[in-house]
Amino acid sequence: PPLPNIYTNNHNHNHNNAGGGSGSTFKSLLQMAQDGLNEVKEDAFDALGIESSQDHIIGNVSSYLDFAVVGFPKCGTSTMMHYLNTAESWVPDVEMCQLNTHKNKVKLIQKLKKHGERNPNQKRGIKCPASAESALSHKHYRKYFPNTNFITGVRHPVEWFESFYNFRVNNVKLQKGDFPRPNELIGQSCGKTRPHPPLCTHRARFGFFLSFFGKTPMDTDEELDLLDQTTGGFARKFAMKQAKIGAANGTKVFLYNMDQLADQNSTRTEQFREDL
Repeated sequence: PPLPNIYTNNHNHNHNNAGGGSGSTFKSLLQMAQDGLNEVKEDAFDALGIESSQDHIIGNVSSYLDFAVVGFPKCGTSTMMHYLNTAESWVPDVEMCQLNTHKNKVKLIQKLKKHGERNPNQKRGIKCPASAESALSHKHYRKYFPNTNFITGVRHPVEWFESFYNFRVNNVKLQKGDFPRPNELIGQSCGKTRPHPPLCTHRARFGFFLSFFGKTPMDTDEELDLLDQTTGGFARKFAMKQAKIGAANGTKVFLYNMDQLADQNSTRTEQFREDL
């Protein structure tokens, strides 16, 4: 199907055409904005398959994103990004984490749309290592990109924390700030790293976050015990909801261990690349 047009607006309610479309209709929308109308009816946006001024995606954009490298930080996601940036598939060389928030989804859609128009035969992907941990990200993927496949890497939790901690400390040194000692970041103490990005050992509970993909029934006591019990039942409820959705969803998750990226066994590495 043809790619829907995308429009955005700024605080002055001037709409910018990002992809062509009906000139007369677009002109009338501009005129409405210039006449001082603060709101354009959603049915007008819906008819055009475009973005609303509130950053709500109105048109069907599910075909814009084929795959996403969504986790976890310091688990080889950059290696995956570069490996998958080929003639057959494309991944921007910067992190695209708009789906983790309520803002800027329009910018992501515009970038994917424009690349698709220029390279219609390429698979499109993005990288955001923190998306696997974000319940909001999972919600947005379900809503806007229900057919997108996921690539997720894990590693030994202690090695993960060591690597991520050193990474954060080096960045803080460049900014001439302070950072907590490792023993202060055990458990759910990620807030202690403010104003720097959050880091604590809780983020290495990969099983907890993997349950958000909804690929396991989560119907046994053992599975439920793996979920965090200190969040007011949120984790359990969200995982159960995702499990019900996932049962009817054909989205695939490619899960790898970071050690596989350095495997010297040619048979296994060939199988790894084929599966990927």
